[in-house]
Amino acid sequence: MNYLKLLFVSVLVSICSVSYADNHLPTFYPIEVFGCKYNEDQGLDDLLRVAGEWNKWADNNFSKPYAAWVLVPGYVNSDSVTNDVAWIGVSSSFEDLGTVQDEMASKGQRLQAKFDKVTTCKDHTLWGWEMTRASPNPSADGVLSFSACTLNEGVTREDVLAADKKWNEYLDGIDSNQGLSRWYPGSGTSNDINFDFLYVSGDSSNAEWGKGADVFV
Repeated sequence: MNYLKLLFVSVLVSICSVSYADNHLPTFYPIEVFGCKYNEDQGLDDLLRVAGEWNKWADNNFSKPYAAWVLVPGYVNSDSVTNDVAWIGVSSSFEDLGTVQDEMASKGQRLQAKFDKVTTCKDHTLWGWEMTRASPNPSADGVLSFSACTLNEGVTREDVLAADKKWNEYLDGIDSNQGLSRWYPGSGTSNDINFDFLYVSGDSSNAEWGKGADVFV
């Protein structure tokens, strides 16, 4: 399991949360991930400074919803980490994400040059993000934990949704604030992937993450 700190960058339009009820399925969103290395003499403060400028620009230039975060490694090992930082961007549909990408390419060259001065981003991947539990009290930043998962043979979609429902009821019963989602690999992801999805849990702070760990250990 990988543990990463999530730094909030921007939310232009709130992307709706999901609650489970009869006949209500999880909602899918497109999520793009840039894997980046810092250039010489550059670091997180430099990236966030440019991101702050981008944030103001995006408010006036993006015509579709787009939320972005910066991820920095936490509990990881050097063998599994190839980048210093990641940029995560989410939109409300694949078409809307494409629109935002077109607008950045056509109008954001000056800002892109500033990003390129700070980081070199050789990885750009697309994922399908399925929210399975919205945090009851979401925060602007926090920590994410990633687990690579493979479904057992014979498990159906209905089985997965039923398990989600049971697990969410349990988390509700212990007043957990954790948000949960599944990320399905798409364009640009490695051909060597040997899992079905990434199971991602989000907590508002290190302390909140530790509180959950104490319960589950």
